[in-house]
Order: sequence, then C-alpha cells, then structure tokens
Amino acid sequence: MQYNRVVAVKQEATFSYAFYPSDQFAGRPLGLVVELHYEDNDGKAFVHSVFNETVTIIEDESNFNTETGFLYVIFAAVVVLILLAGQHFLSKLTRKHGMAKSRQAQPIEMGTGNKNEVDFEWIPREILNHSKSPKGVPRQRKQAQRT
Repeated sequence: MQYNRVVAVKQEATFSYAFYPSDQFAGRPLGLVVELHYEDNDGKAFVHSVFNETVTIIEDESNFNTETGFLYVIFAAVVVLILLAGQHFLSKLTRKHGMAKSRQAQPIEMGTGNKNEVDFEWIPREILNHSKSPKGVPRQRKQAQRT
C-alpha cells in the first residue's frame, strides 16, 4: 500500500496501517502517538497529531501459554519432592523408634543334615554302585621330554 498519496482539497482519505507489538509489551500500558505529516501545494510542511492516548496491549489467551505451562511443571516437581522427603523422613522415624512391623524370619531350606535322612530308593542301583571319583588333590603330570 502506498502512503504517499495526493488528497484533493475538501476530500477525505483513509489509510490503514497494521503493526504487531512484541509479546513483551503484553499487559503493560503504552503511549501511542500517531502523527500525520503532510504538505500543501506550495510545499509547506505540516504535522498533525491524529491519535495520542495510552493503550494497553492484551495477551493472546487463545493458545498455550508456555510461562504458565512451565509454572505448572515446576509446581508439580516441588510437590513430588516434598512427598518424597516426607516419605523418607517417616520411614527413618518409624525405623528409629521401632514402630515398623517386625518381620518374622522365613525358614531357609538347608538340605539334609546327615546321610540317614536321604531317601536313596528313587536313585537306580547301578548309579549308587558306580565308583566314585577320587577326592584327593589332582597332581600335575610331568611332560614328556621331546628329543
């Protein structure tokens, strides 16, 4: 759009101009001044203030606000940390004062104590009669000399 136009005497003209303020200005009052610079046929320049007021730029509430989202995430993390610290403190407190339930020791299977308790009936006889391996320390064999 061209803003440098000639407007005839006793005529009106409309000019539109769109501007997009930064998000940093949202929620703050700002002074907005719109000045019209024009000149007559003789080349004499004039400046006229068309608009001079304080305006407030509002936030766009239609989409996700990252600042609020991160605030909720931080708040949830703080709540979780408080709960974990409370649980840790309570567990130490109950152990220290003996308030925790005493657990009964479960019996551990140790096998048979002596040979008289073993039931050999299910093992085949040829396995029981088989010669057992020697229980001594294995000795090292001498290597044959090579010539």
